[in-house]
Amino acid sequence: MKKTFLMAAFAALAMVFTTSCNKEDDTEDTGNYPESLQGYWIPVDLNEGGNSYITIGQAISGKAECSVHIEGAPIDIMTGYVTYDAKTGAGAFELDAATARELPTLVVKLQAKDKDLLTVSRSLDGGQHFMSADFKRVEKPDNGGENQGGQQGDTIINRTWPVEPIGHFIGMRDSNYYYAMIGEDSNEVDNIYTIEIWNNDEDGAFVGTITYNAETGAISADLTSLPDRYAQYQALLQSDMITIEFVDEDTFIFRIAAMGRTMIDMTFNRWNPAGK
Repeated sequence: MKKTFLMAAFAALAMVFTTSCNKEDDTEDTGNYPESLQGYWIPVDLNEGGNSYITIGQAISGKAECSVHIEGAPIDIMTGYVTYDAKTGAGAFELDAATARELPTLVVKLQAKDKDLLTVSRSLDGGQHFMSADFKRVEKPDNGGENQGGQQGDTIINRTWPVEPIGHFIGMRDSNYYYAMIGEDSNEVDNIYTIEIWNNDEDGAFVGTITYNAETGAISADLTSLPDRYAQYQALLQSDMITIEFVDEDTFIFRIAAMGRTMIDMTFNRWNPAGK
């Protein structure tokens, strides 16, 4: 079962890492390796996975904390540590315990090509790599968000998210309208909100609480109730199967995926953005 989910995760990454292991890299290794990989890295080709990024912290005792967001991946955000040798430009990504449980055979290696350019390669169990892509180091956007795709060169369009996610939203799936309401939590805990998603079929709603990060637009969700037709999944549903994330101030995605199967995938837009 883990293997099935793992392969589904890699399939989702393919839009970002489309370079074959047999294809020559488009960028040249200059040998001018950086002393440190600390910084904010985005894909060289922003047309492919333009919302992906890698953040690497300051190295302590040879290790640097690292977080990886891959656009479209069912596991987000992957976290761990990077070890790096400035003499060879080679490095490796070590998954933390939580991520390793979901991706037990994932091996990620790094190779610097220049002081602000590196190649990231992935493999299963350390075998021949099957996905690789070049990343460049850029200045992190001031709002803490990621770059947005569709732009060539070093131009970055900052993404912004609401200070609070509160509001009414509307989406569509299979020609049916769905409605979402995000409100204040009755316990008045900071960054904790309630969420309810329903349509007009009167078979119940997705109900729960969310923890919202205004710097990234990311949401951790705990759904306490599902519509009747999904009730059989209630006992199986875990928080890491749920993705809720704002893509701008007035739009968020809602996705539930597990074992390579996406049960729900909807985009919601604010009902009255001008009046919010």
